[in-house]
Amino acid sequence: RTNGAMRVELFMIPRSKVACCSPTTTLNELATLLVDRKIGSVVVMEGDMAVGIATKSDLVTGIYKDNLHPDSAVSKIMSKDLITVEPDTDRDGVADLMMNKACHHVIVAEPSRGFLGLTTAWDVAKECALDMRAFPWSREAFVEENKNV
Repeated sequence: RTNGAMRVELFMIPRSKVACCSPTTTLNELATLLVDRKIGSVVVMEGDMAVGIATKSDLVTGIYKDNLHPDSAVSKIMSKDLITVEPDTDRDGVADLMMNKACHHVIVAEPSRGFLGLTTAWDVAKECALDMRAFPWSREAFVEENKNV
């Protein structure tokens, strides 16, 4: 823990569970992925490198505002300016970054290991709520006592 808050690597969505696609994935395929997995975003990958993120909002804007065809590539709508943190960044640091950059998704990466996972505003809010529920006890004891809840 850094500054008493949980490190992002302990509550991020690990790379193995992050929904990913390529820049050439169609908007129709993206929509199917978002709906089928009941998620709000997909990380766009070129090989092992995260090059963008595409959200439900990007999809709606692309199709309805920008009149893109459903067969258009995800690269036409994805956000290319990724906000990135290292895995040892604490929860409050991630929250501050999201607030200052007005973003809801942050890539977790390290120069030596590359893309490690994704965290969202929802993940940060959930982590805060769990810490508040655990107070004044330690978070670890609270989680252990409530693991079946």
